[in-house]
Amino acid sequence: MTGVQSIDLERLQEGVCSYSQKKCAFAYEAAVFCLHTMGHESGVVCRIHDTSEQSSTVAIVWSSEIGNNISASWDDEYEMIEEGATAIAPALIDKFTDYDLVRRAPRGRGVDFYMGYKDAIRTKAGYRVFSARLEVSGILAAGSESVVKQRVRRKQNQTRASDIDDNPAHVIVAEFSEPMVDWSKRTP
Repeated sequence: MTGVQSIDLERLQEGVCSYSQKKCAFAYEAAVFCLHTMGHESGVVCRIHDTSEQSSTVAIVWSSEIGNNISASWDDEYEMIEEGATAIAPALIDKFTDYDLVRRAPRGRGVDFYMGYKDAIRTKAGYRVFSARLEVSGILAAGSESVVKQRVRRKQNQTRASDIDDNPAHVIVAEFSEPMVDWSKRTP
């Protein structure tokens, strides 16, 4: 795998992108279980179709073994897939951008997270000013790339609910069977 960058999911257990260590560890376990369920091992190559309409690849690495206690914890497939995607997204954001997850967005805002620049100044209340939005979605096995693209379009439309914020909306859809990530950006 010379020349292929890697994303170490283990880092999530420490907490990344201002996302708490416990939330990251929960999402980490889901991502590893999703990849394991699809027959992948650590080092699996993931295609990324990104905001610049370019395709690249990263190796996704981890070291945890999947035991019966982990398998028993993820019988809710919807939760497993969404949390798994929620692990992949901050790992990508942390690796490839200057953004940090500032805070979780409330339901009904059309996005999952607000993001700000890592070195942005804080408000008087101690919060960083956010400058982008992030919507995350997961698919265990899409069957075709068109299914992923359809989900991306639906999620881009969903982000319109928070366009009043006037910040770009990033949409990351992680698909675990290939695996692949479609990362798009929409400006209001």
